[in-house]
Amino acid sequence: MRKTLAISMTAALAIFGINTANAFDYTLSPGLQISSMLSDTPALKAGGGEFYPVMNHLMVYGDLNLDNLKLDHNGEDLAIDTSTHLPTLSGKIKYTDNLTLTGAYNGFPVPIPVVLAGPMDVGHINFGSGDVSLDSNDKEILRAIAAEVRDTGLTGIYLVGRTDSVGSVDSNFTVSYKRVMAAKTYLKSYLAELGVANPMITTEYMGELTATGTDSKSYGEDRRVDVTIYPII
Repeated sequence: MRKTLAISMTAALAIFGINTANAFDYTLSPGLQISSMLSDTPALKAGGGEFYPVMNHLMVYGDLNLDNLKLDHNGEDLAIDTSTHLPTLSGKIKYTDNLTLTGAYNGFPVPIPVVLAGPMDVGHINFGSGDVSLDSNDKEILRAIAAEVRDTGLTGIYLVGRTDSVGSVDSNFTVSYKRVMAAKTYLKSYLAELGVANPMITTEYMGELTATGTDSKSYGEDRRVDVTIYPII
């Protein structure tokens, strides 16, 4: 048993090492990386729905003076806000963008990798009881999410439709299907308007399977479509 466990752990560490190396190669920049992660607070709330933007932070490993650093992004310098606990970069960055740093490492320009924290749960839209069509609030949230897809290059989109526990299991599956398809149709159309030609939109409808509501307020929180964006590899 002990030998088997040791072999399993060795394999797991090897896999973890490979994934870590792919995520961030320290030979590129031995002290810095840009970490793309979800904001802690929503940038938009509308009709019970929320949108959380992707933020980009400059992660410093070591003792570097940020006041002397310049990040070049497609020929433009990115401002670095050091007033927060994680230095935040202005503007939007695609995970495939090339960025270089000057002002450190004896003045040599150094490429800075962009590392994604993982799939981004950028928000959700909510529905009234039995409703399957989008209202103006839902559309506002989806437009904000579409702009984020365009600006970040995270064109893989995962939509999950849900319902509350009121009604039959079969009818709730149907309602969650109609909700998620309404969101997909609108999102795909608006992405086309923004010039995002080939998004990969995956849908799932779960009915009441994940519902936790016990009263009118919490029922409303169950009636939703959740949106996650991620890179197409």
